[in-house]
Amino acid sequence: LINEFERYLLILKKVHSGADLERCIEMAGPIIGETSLRSLLGSLSVAAASPGMSSALAELGGITAARAELAQVMEQNRQGSGAVDLLFLDLALEARARLVVEADGGRLSGLLEARLATGLLFEGLCRSYGGAELRAAFRDLTAALGCSDMLRESAVAERARNAVADSVGNMFGQLQPRAEALGAALREVTPEQVPEEWAVALFA
Repeated sequence: LINEFERYLLILKKVHSGADLERCIEMAGPIIGETSLRSLLGSLSVAAASPGMSSALAELGGITAARAELAQVMEQNRQGSGAVDLLFLDLALEARARLVVEADGGRLSGLLEARLATGLLFEGLCRSYGGAELRAAFRDLTAALGCSDMLRESAVAERARNAVADSVGNMFGQLQPRAEALGAALREVTPEQVPEEWAVALFA
């Protein structure tokens, strides 16, 4: 278990640096096989290695489509030996979507592209975290993409904002007590009794 955890942390660090998508594709390759998903992942790998070659919207669309196909492969291999590699690939795609928006979001041309990109990002959020309200907000968001009713758009945006905030709050509520318990346990076994209790609570 410790070896798996160390491997996870190493890959997660690379994923957050945006440098490990190609490696994750390589590791998951034998499970995916020569499929349409493999071709799509190859295109995304090329785009990641050549910043600015494709539009942010096109890359986000490719990532969303890849994660949708990957979800089916993950479901079929839940108990397989390559399940961890598929999970890491999904994490790498999720991280890549965030990097695309951070780096190239300013190049979205016009309100429609911005709306479409928002919809794609929200779909990815639903895929990662789920939740009935989050999915309902996504449904309303996509239905309002071509809408010219500003009042409706405002209501949809507010519902989406609240759904994201609730998801973050729920996640925090689940993780924080466990993190604090882990931090306190680590503190007890160190001779210096560090970190201090306030640090455990604040940074857990």
